[in-house]
Amino acid sequence: MNDIIDDIIIEWAYRVKDGKPNPKSIRDRIVLESVLKDFGWNVAQRNVLLENLSEASENKPLSKQDKEKIKKMGLVWKGQGYGKENEKGISFKNDDGRLVKVDKDGGDKKDGEKLDEPSEFDRGVDSNKGISKDFERPKSDDSENDSEEESKVKPFSKKTQENHKGYIESAQKIKDNEKDPDRKKALSVLVESWEKFTNAKTEEEKIEAVESLVDNGLIERNQFSEKSKGKIYISSNAMGVPYKHFMGGKQGDAVTEDINRIIRENGLEVNMRNNSADRALADLSGKHNEAGVVALLDPSEENQKQYEELRKKYQELGNDDSEAHEQNKTAVELIKKSLPEGSKITESI
Repeated sequence: MNDIIDDIIIEWAYRVKDGKPNPKSIRDRIVLESVLKDFGWNVAQRNVLLENLSEASENKPLSKQDKEKIKKMGLVWKGQGYGKENEKGISFKNDDGRLVKVDKDGGDKKDGEKLDEPSEFDRGVDSNKGISKDFERPKSDDSENDSEEESKVKPFSKKTQENHKGYIESAQKIKDNEKDPDRKKALSVLVESWEKFTNAKTEEEKIEAVESLVDNGLIERNQFSEKSKGKIYISSNAMGVPYKHFMGGKQGDAVTEDINRIIRENGLEVNMRNNSADRALADLSGKHNEAGVVALLDPSEENQKQYEELRKKYQELGNDDSEAHEQNKTAVELIKKSLPEGSKITESI
């Protein structure tokens, strides 16, 4: 049971802003309800937990000093407190606005091990009378300028931008060759949104691009973990584009990892990629190869019809049919070269 709760907390943290779910935040509790639903909790079970969370005692936010110390110590939020990312349990927690050290089991704090007291200035700025800083923060006289500066984002590296420019151009060619108007429209949204995200100058532009991808059902993701946090897949709604087209590597790259961050921080609902889809794709890959070789060796009407049907299904599951077709052609050439000189293929089934 503890493993399930840990998985829920990790997933909840993955979907909310900064990866630090706030049980007192209405927005974060809505995200939690969605997580619980995905984990199979029924309405009654979800309501009980959410009610308990809303009635829990409320801690004051940590001071700026304590937050800086958390960063320097390399601590991350683990649902009930802070601890090292690669270690089990928590080592510090928020005790009514103070960061205090806890015992190995995450229980009572140890006497004399409180960190420096936050200043009155820090307390005044951070507390906001118990209102989450997600909804309100102190405004300076130059708040509009501050907001403009904060919205700017650091661009991706030149290499990453060049890589994704290539991915986008490839997807554009697939769109240009598509005849079906609905599929062509979906591919247009994919290309435009991905380009907008890759070249975004502000956080707002990034959010808009990801929301467009999500609203049109063009991306999927897998269960979040530290090893797979950069994985973003293309859904079958963008037919003809391989589902790993924009990954940029086995575990994704800076772009896909940043898309995951936007999804998490804004509580966006993104479909999970089903393992059954991967199994179906693997099975169809073998059939595609067999039917392709047969049809290329003996281009009879029946063989061609069967191969075209498999090619269509292959594309619908999100893989690159053109690459697989070239592999089939190579296999046929090898078969022909292996035959005795003067041989002629009369039939292939």
